[in-house]
Amino acid sequence: MHFPILSPMRTPPLALLLTLALAAPAFAQRHNPDPKNTRERIAAIALHAKQAEQAFTIGDWPQAEIALREQIRLDDTSWVPRFNLAIALANMDRTDNAATELKSAIDAGFFDLARLQREPSLEHVREHATIAPLLTDWTNVLAARVDARIAAVEAKLHKKPLAIHRDDDLQVIYLSWVNERSVSRVREELLTLATWSNEYIYGSDTIKKDDSLDVPVIIALPVERDFRTWITSRFGGVQQGAFASIGGAYEPEQARLVTNDLGASLRHEFMHALHWRMCTRLGQRHPIWLLEGLATLVEDMDMKRLEPVPSWRTNMAKRMMDSGVLPDLADLLATDASTFNTQRPLAKYAHVRAFFLYLHDRDYLKPLWDIYTTDELLGWQADRSALKALEAATALTLPQLERDFRDWLKQLDEVAEEIQPGMASLAIEVENGPGDGVRVIAKPDVQSLQRKGDTQAIARALAFATGDVLLAIDDKPTRDIAELVRVLGEYQPGDGVRVLLRRGQTEITADVTLAEKR
Repeated sequence: MHFPILSPMRTPPLALLLTLALAAPAFAQRHNPDPKNTRERIAAIALHAKQAEQAFTIGDWPQAEIALREQIRLDDTSWVPRFNLAIALANMDRTDNAATELKSAIDAGFFDLARLQREPSLEHVREHATIAPLLTDWTNVLAARVDARIAAVEAKLHKKPLAIHRDDDLQVIYLSWVNERSVSRVREELLTLATWSNEYIYGSDTIKKDDSLDVPVIIALPVERDFRTWITSRFGGVQQGAFASIGGAYEPEQARLVTNDLGASLRHEFMHALHWRMCTRLGQRHPIWLLEGLATLVEDMDMKRLEPVPSWRTNMAKRMMDSGVLPDLADLLATDASTFNTQRPLAKYAHVRAFFLYLHDRDYLKPLWDIYTTDELLGWQADRSALKALEAATALTLPQLERDFRDWLKQLDEVAEEIQPGMASLAIEVENGPGDGVRVIAKPDVQSLQRKGDTQAIARALAFATGDVLLAIDDKPTRDIAELVRVLGEYQPGDGVRVLLRRGQTEITADVTLAEKR
């Protein structure tokens, strides 16, 4: 389950940029919230952001300034309130002050040149002696920020990475605290995923690099303990309860991805990174169903065939439909980001994942993207919800699309969510491991098997040791239990497979015969 930080889907009046807090707790009623109390601080930031948005809507620039300065006091690391403050000050004809705040926003990581150039209220600020030279030299401004961005991640995780890898073709910088061989596999996988997304979604013509607009995405891969520490500092303890299964997050305002899960969570958040890169180039902000639909689509992939496959999420959507509680597509498409992430989010992720697997199977994704992002009459400029583009791409009205989707979902095969009796099994007990595989926690007693004379079972048990990390079966990654179960579901008892294990720091392979789960 993934809860990335998302900016609003629609640009509020005068390009107000806000950070959406996830399930922000009720605001503590005190005049000066303690900046060290993360939960209280997040709630206060959300409150002041809302006040600023309301002030922008009615053009109350003095009130907007008050609210935004409170945001900055509580979070002096974010460029978002500083950029908004520059807009508010510019609307009060305080150009020098606006230039100072815009410079502070750039120093804090602002990188969206296209947005800066489009904002009408900043026309005179762009010509200011403080700002004009930066815009002329924007490519070097972005490059100079890279080391500072890396240092900011190190500060949040309280240690330097074991390795830093720069992928210039993909425009990604990897900061890794985990196993180096696993990181190498991940880098290859993400490059493959980006190539796939170019072909099936974005189109190669829209992916070409633009040095003046693109900023490298930082992908931080900490160990689990440090990732949980980061989650707590970032979200203020909301990892408890519904948020306990956060596997990663992409922060578009910082072009930063942090995850400990090198499988589904990383693919999900990486697709967010690609999508937001495209949004920055296009000068658009897309609805939550489109953002999360593309991200959930790649969570479960057959990386050998490069195909999204059914998953536990599509199982859930089928069960919802069978029990009569699957919402209409019209409701899904109308859901805003806050509602999506806070009101029955598991159900919404299941629904949108099933819908996007349907769109992929019907070859509708690329036409949808092309129409939505480029067509002046049916696309983003005319309809931010993407409903017109969806109907044009599928050549179906929404009611027709609803029927076709449900007929497709009814026929979709379910996937195993646990190893049931009669299914193929490795005859070991596992738990979710360090992010790149599942950890072996128990195996059959070899002496007992020897007394029974079961040679296949003996060989299988000898292949594993308690504490091993199971990385793959026949080169198919098994980074978490759900992925392991899905992979095993492709086999029958008695099939021979090759497993890849990490024992300590050494990787080993073993050929084993799958057992029948009893």
